[in-house]
Amino acid sequence: MGRTEGFTLVRRGFFPRVVSPVLSVLALTVVSYVGYFGARNLADPQLHDVLAAVFGTMYFVSIALGGLYVFTLAFVRGASFPERVIAASVVPFLWMTKEVLVLTESHPIVQCLYWYLNPLNALLLSQLVAQMGLATILARLVMKRRGAPVRVVTPIPVAVVILGLAFGIITNTAGNGEAIYVALLEGFRILFGAGL
Repeated sequence: MGRTEGFTLVRRGFFPRVVSPVLSVLALTVVSYVGYFGARNLADPQLHDVLAAVFGTMYFVSIALGGLYVFTLAFVRGASFPERVIAASVVPFLWMTKEVLVLTESHPIVQCLYWYLNPLNALLLSQLVAQMGLATILARLVMKRRGAPVRVVTPIPVAVVILGLAFGIITNTAGNGEAIYVALLEGFRILFGAGL
C-alpha cells in the first residue's frame, strides 16, 4: 500500500485482484457455452433461435472481449503487470485449448498442439494485446477519478493498441484472409507431411 498526494493505492489480496475477475468472465463463458449448445435440444425453433443468439453473443463477448474487463479490473485492484497479462489471457487460452482438444479425436497430440498457431487464435491474441493497451488507459482513468496522480494516456499503451489492431488486421486481410491460413498449412506440411 502506498500513498501519493492524498491518494492511497490499496493492493488487494491475490484472489480479489486476479482470481475474482478471471472467475467472473470464466463463469460467463461456461454459462453461455452451456446455454448456446443446450438450446439445440429445444423443440420450439423460435425459442432456440432467441436463446442461441443471446448465449452465442455472450459466449463470443466473454472470449473475445473478456480480457479487457479482466485486465482493467485487475489493474485497478493493484495487480502487477505480469498478473494482469496472465489473468487477461486465461479465458482465451482455455478456449484455444478446448479447440485443440477437439482435434485429439482425429489427430496425434503433437499435430493438435500446432493448431494453437491457427489464424483465429492469432487474431484473438492480437486483439487481446490491443485490449491490454486500452485497459491500461481505462484503469488509469478510473484511478485518476479516484484521485491518483497518473497520466491517463501515454505513448506505450496507445502503441500497444495500434500494434495489436494492426497485426490482427494485416494478418487476416492479406490475400483476402487466406495468406495466414496458407502459411499455417504449409508449416504443417513441412513439419508433419500431411494436411490438417
